[in-house]
Amino acid sequence: MPFLWMLFIPLFLTATSFEDKVGALIIMGFRGMSLDEAPELKMQLDKHAIGGIILYDWDSPHQNNDRNIQSPEQLHSLCHALSTYPIWIAIDQEGGKVNRLHPTYGFPSTLSQEALAEDPAQNLKQAHQTAALLHDLGINLNFAPVVDLLRERKSDVMAKSGRCFGADPNSVTDLARMVVDAHHSHGVACCLKHFPGHGSAMGDTHMGFVDVTQTWQSDELEPYKALLNTDMVMTAHVFHAHLDAQYPATLSKAIIQGLLRETLGYQGIVITDDLGMKAVSAHYSLKERVKLALNAGVDLLLFGNQHEYDPQIGSSVKALILQLVEEGEVAPARIEEAYQRTRRT
Repeated sequence: MPFLWMLFIPLFLTATSFEDKVGALIIMGFRGMSLDEAPELKMQLDKHAIGGIILYDWDSPHQNNDRNIQSPEQLHSLCHALSTYPIWIAIDQEGGKVNRLHPTYGFPSTLSQEALAEDPAQNLKQAHQTAALLHDLGINLNFAPVVDLLRERKSDVMAKSGRCFGADPNSVTDLARMVVDAHHSHGVACCLKHFPGHGSAMGDTHMGFVDVTQTWQSDELEPYKALLNTDMVMTAHVFHAHLDAQYPATLSKAIIQGLLRETLGYQGIVITDDLGMKAVSAHYSLKERVKLALNAGVDLLLFGNQHEYDPQIGSSVKALILQLVEEGEVAPARIEEAYQRTRRT
């Protein structure tokens, strides 16, 4: 089966200028229940400064739920307004704890991936229900399923949150394939996460540096090998000295271009995990993060705006990429390559 984004998202087909192509590589989070409440976002959309948005129900900087999701009716209206632009409208809807469409806002309850692993039929049923809901709302990209193998059972961010299907790569692959296929049947793209594997990590990359050198195992790559037709792969900010002695995975050419693309043969879109997370933001400047990620082979740069909020982050990153190109730090061909992957038809 071909990549879904080839079938339904003609991203930036009218983006003929190099500047617009740069903007197409940026996804950002924002505040607002409607476009009227988000004038900075609308300005960036109008100027082709970004290629997509990510929706949240919780605003971490303010520690409240005044972000993007209030009710099914409100969210449908917001997504309808956003859909007038040819962009990714993305969400993290894994189920269980990572559940932006919470019953509190009038949405159906969901089970975690850990719970769904006990009942494959229920996993398939929930995948179809989720995908149908996203399609009806106007959301075209789900940052799911998680294919991290459950190896570190004391991990707060993975194991204790119920985000993993399990420890066996074959079982994880089968359950994840159900999710991907169900989403595709409803016209919604999927994203495997977090490459090359976060399930063996004890630490939380939201909070700081995480080293998996001694715990990571090569079979954590198996779901990626088996699901090469998935639309996107999200990188992890984990560090593995034997895979790259200098950079975490998101910023590593050896891991993204070398391991994922050349060794495993993945040809789809690669997106970063949130580049505002402390595992990278505490150690690399914004300019370094953007340069290293693009040169590593990443196609889409994600800025969730859930750490330090910047309503103009899309425009700022676009200007920064153009500066990097002008300075010779990022090749125009790398921009063109990334852009072509996001609009392949």
